[in-house]
This record gives sequence, C-alpha cells and structure tokens, in this order.
Amino acid sequence: MKRILVTGAGGSAAKNFIESLRLSPEKFYIVGIDIKPYHLELTDLDASYIVPSVTDQNYLKKLIYLIDKEKIDLVHPQPDPEVLFLSRNRNKVKAKLFLPKRKSIEVCQNKMKLISLLSQKKVPVGESFLVINEKVLLVAMKSLLKNGHKVWLRAIRGAGSRASLPVKSVKQ
Repeated sequence: MKRILVTGAGGSAAKNFIESLRLSPEKFYIVGIDIKPYHLELTDLDASYIVPSVTDQNYLKKLIYLIDKEKIDLVHPQPDPEVLFLSRNRNKVKAKLFLPKRKSIEVCQNKMKLISLLSQKKVPVGESFLVINEKVLLVAMKSLLKNGHKVWLRAIRGAGSRASLPVKSVKQ
C-alpha cells in the first residue's frame, strides 16, 4: 500500500484530493498534516499531525521526522506556501515530490509574473495593472472601466480569492 503525506490536509483543496484518493480502487495510507488541529478532525485520514507553520524554522525538521516515522512514499503539498517551500527544499525530503521546477512555481504563484510570461508567449490575458501607488490606480481604473462597470482588485499572491474585491471606483 502506498503511503502519502498531504500538507494542509484540513483545507478544502486537500480534502478534495484525499477524497479522490479514497475513491480510487487502489488503497492508500494517508497521513495529513496541518497547522490547526480543528482542520484535521473532519478529514478522512489514517494518521494526522499538527505541525508548525511553513515559516517556522522547525517545519522542515518536523516534516522530515514524520516522513521517516510514517514511511511516506509521496508528499503532496497543497497550500501554495508549502508547495514553494518544498520545491526549494526538495533535496532534503526523502520522499517523492511531483512538483514542477522551482522557477515555474515561483512564476505561477505570482499573478503578475504569470500574466507577463503568458503575454510574452502570445497567450491572451486580461488587461492587468500592478498597483503600486495611487497614480497607477487612477490610470488602471480609467482604462479598465472603459469596458465595464466594475473591475477586480486582487492580491498578486494567494489562492481562494484572497484579497479579491470587485470595485467600481477609485474611492472604493
């Protein structure tokens, strides 16, 4: 039986991944880790552990310990910060990590870098502005509101619509 460790196992994306594994005809031993204990209670896991945040200096040490303890074959990092962290530290992890190159992850986790790259490769992208000050905001809003009555303001990093907000004016 293959043994898989899922990071951020209490989050909705990780839960969906775990449910998909459970639907497979192949059986898996699934270990989940998360930084919040109440996130793991409702996830269908064979074992679960609370770990420090990926920004904590003890995160990697704890992860390596759990990989060894649970004889993990594959680590499936789910939250973006853990994906990036493990891509940068893949040589220290003694389990498989099916991750793209670090550079690809860094580009894809920055919406403006990704939009720029896609645009360079002639892939159609929506008109976007990196708002660094009020002047840029005024130019962006003027341009974007020509085609509609609202625009989306978003953080350049993060998932789950973090910091996403439809706005209709500079004042908003």
